[in-house]
Amino acid sequence: MKRLICWIAAVFLLCLGAVSGRAASEVTDFRWVTRNDSAVPFVRMVLDVDRLPAIDAELNRDGTVLSVELKKTEGKQVEGVYALNPDIVSGVRIAQEKRNLVLKIQLPKATVKEDINVFPLKADAAHQKPYRVVIDVYKVVPPPTFKTTAGLQDKVIVIDPGHGGSDTGAISAKNLYEKDVTLPIALYLKPLLEARGAQVILTREDDHDVYGPHADAVSELQARVDIAERAAADVFLSIHIDSFVRPNVGGVTTYYHRKTVFDETLAEALHDHTSQVPGFDDRGTRTANFYLLVNSTMPSALVELGFLSNPKEEAELRKDSVRREFAQQIADGLEAYFNRADRISR
Repeated sequence: MKRLICWIAAVFLLCLGAVSGRAASEVTDFRWVTRNDSAVPFVRMVLDVDRLPAIDAELNRDGTVLSVELKKTEGKQVEGVYALNPDIVSGVRIAQEKRNLVLKIQLPKATVKEDINVFPLKADAAHQKPYRVVIDVYKVVPPPTFKTTAGLQDKVIVIDPGHGGSDTGAISAKNLYEKDVTLPIALYLKPLLEARGAQVILTREDDHDVYGPHADAVSELQARVDIAERAAADVFLSIHIDSFVRPNVGGVTTYYHRKTVFDETLAEALHDHTSQVPGFDDRGTRTANFYLLVNSTMPSALVELGFLSNPKEEAELRKDSVRREFAQQIADGLEAYFNRADRISR
């Protein structure tokens, strides 16, 4: 899906910009930041100017050098070589070339115009912001290996029953362990998905640690991610049960991290179904930087199916019928996700 862009392939001239006979514009500051709050990370470069110049941007033939030229502009204060983000922008050289200020932006991988955005911003007196020239360069993301076609047939799904072995997870006031609830749900879920044609892999099928007993958190979590990566999974789902200090707090929550355009869709499809299980409040979908979600490359979600700290929900989670119902709703949610993903991919 192509990003909406404002690519300047030809001269962009503003009436406030360079006009014949006027003094040169001046760049007073250059700054940059890596933005990770979008589906695809990007580097944003900002040049402050006293007034907007005409702008010319050109990407070389092999897509590794972006040249941005500010016409009739001086920038002695910002001239130099800058090291930015080696994964997105290798570096920037800013130099005066006759009457124009030129930025040579080195890109580590071949980039297309659709992944570059160059645009001017007017001054914002209310927020004490000057005129600006903004350059966004998005990270080059390889084509996804995960499938997004409709239905569960031939999909590879990795299910992670949270905790296990030496890690009990949350513990209720009546000594019900989180690890002993997540595993049965996963075991009930596996045949439901297989009956619809999916290949299902569990990170654990009994009560054991995935990496090893008493491992540090990163090693244990990465071991689960590694299973999904080795399997080239189309979806990675981690099942958990929540807990809180106040016993009146309860409900079902689904978490995701926006690393692909499908993560939010997956979370919403799952939550539409798991939130239908009677006896549990609906806490909605939420973004989170959980290790499993951030470090897996395929669409992933983490479901918190109620609270062990809530006496009413704890009693429900002890019931085999409730565990089976959660498994059924997750299966339906995963099928709904692939049907939605198929429409998005077209």
